[in-house]
Amino acid sequence: MLESESIINRIDEYPVETAIKLYDALERAAWLSSENIKEMDSEIRVEICKKLDLLLERIVDVISFPQIGSQTGIYTPAIHAYRRWQNVELLKDKGLTGYLLAKEISANAVMLFGTRPEEYPYLADMSGLQLLYTDLKSGSADVYYDHLMANYNTMDILILHGMYSETLMYLEEYRKLRPDGKVYCGLDMNSLWMAKINWSHPGVRRFAKQCDLIATSCKSL
Repeated sequence: MLESESIINRIDEYPVETAIKLYDALERAAWLSSENIKEMDSEIRVEICKKLDLLLERIVDVISFPQIGSQTGIYTPAIHAYRRWQNVELLKDKGLTGYLLAKEISANAVMLFGTRPEEYPYLADMSGLQLLYTDLKSGSADVYYDHLMANYNTMDILILHGMYSETLMYLEEYRKLRPDGKVYCGLDMNSLWMAKINWSHPGVRRFAKQCDLIATSCKSL
């Protein structure tokens, strides 16, 4: 920690490779501190994580992403229970994953569906994000599948959150229409939920194969 302090304070002066190496070293330290959290001061882990955040900002700022362009569509549907997005979810991972990716690659971010425009004040802070609306009540799958059938050709990247029965079925239909599409799924799980899943089940295995990237909130998951 002490040895890394001077480098982190001047990280902009170093090549990105140095930041990545230091990030990897601190990540190993964070992992060890988590494993031994009962025997050590938890504030040490907090400080390590702060440094990891600073380094990650440096790495993301320096690495150049390919500029795909606004013709590429990044879609985030509220599939679980076929409900509608809530305002607060726009500024959580549900909304920010697709939105920030779109910003990095100059693509078009779309969320579906919302209720009424006046119920989304956070939208004013997310320039360029499209939120589609529907008058149909929550719980209706038809509006999601009707939209998929009409717009699959523009849905180049699909952002999913959670592995639910609705998510599995929706992804199955998406893959029939867009085998070339890219799919990100944030599992949104805790350890108790994860332990109950039969990971060898054919449906779970198929879902995993249909995703290009699956994310969890921490290494233990």
